[in-house]
Amino acid sequence: MPNTTDTLHLRNAMIDSYNRYAQGLDSKDWAMVRACFADRVFIDYGSISDPTGSPDGAGNSDDWLKILQGVIDGFDI
Repeated sequence: MPNTTDTLHLRNAMIDSYNRYAQGLDSKDWAMVRACFADRVFIDYGSISDPTGSPDGAGNSDDWLKILQGVIDGFDI
């Protein structure tokens, strides 16, 4: 059985990362958004993620960040 403390730490780390991702998108803080990802990621957002390749293979996080910037920069804060 997993250690409850370890499980809570992992859960909190995941929530913190998700919140930093959302805050980074909202504020267009691209360094904050990028810090939420490993160098290689599996992305499947349908047609939005098509330029990064198949969701079955890991893609470059910097390529995904460029797509996010292109989409999000089109919105006013």
